[in-house]
Amino acid sequence: MRLDAIAFGVITRIYLQKIKNNLANIFLAILIVFIMNYFLINLKDLTVIELFLFVVLIQFFSINMIIIFVNFNKIIVNKFLVNFFSLLSKQTYSIYLFHFVIIHLISQNIFLLDQKLIFPLYIISLFLFSSIFYYVFEKGIVENRPTYKLS
Repeated sequence: MRLDAIAFGVITRIYLQKIKNNLANIFLAILIVFIMNYFLINLKDLTVIELFLFVVLIQFFSINMIIIFVNFNKIIVNKFLVNFFSLLSKQTYSIYLFHFVIIHLISQNIFLLDQKLIFPLYIISLFLFSSIFYYVFEKGIVENRPTYKLS
């Protein structure tokens, strides 16, 4: 069981209920991006503790983005954004399954890559791989699964 994921879920829920200041969320997300930039620049030289802090910062950034999107839900009505996030929401399971595989493949070939290209390569390859997996395997399974009716 991933206790860190459960803890972050609980923290997110408490934060969402107690703090409704959208400007604070936006400011915090921007601050986290600037701090994460330090880790991205020095990615090859990070210690284990710094890598752990980087992962924690990514999770805090994700929490902030979720809260911002929940709070600005009525404002975000752009059809492209709605379709894009709908596509991402369908791919979350395959992203969950395969993100470590992509990280492993990139880490095995990290010496071939420019340091600035590692994160974009990770995001693009994860998106493409999860899209292919969703449309080739997952979509058919979801469409053909049995539906159960409550009696």
